[in-house]
Amino acid sequence: LLGGSGMYPHQAFRVGASAWAVQFHPEVSPATYDRWVALGSAAEPALAQRLAEQGRTVTEQDRLCYASSRALASAFARMVAAAAFDRA
Repeated sequence: LLGGSGMYPHQAFRVGASAWAVQFHPEVSPATYDRWVALGSAAEPALAQRLAEQGRTVTEQDRLCYASSRALASAFARMVAAAAFDRA
């Protein structure tokens, strides 16, 4: 287990030396989130309200999410490059 939260305890993990996974979307942006919501077209009013509230949070936290996702991707790329170099 590499990361999680109180609500979702298993969000990033590794199996063995080379299988890595995340159970979240580090790539999501406010525009992507809005497209996902539009594609799902929530018919239930309570769900539509919740998705709209979450969309505001995605927008408010966009800078932090971008910086965190960039750090995650950069660290992963460094690990992949180091492993490739070690095998060469």
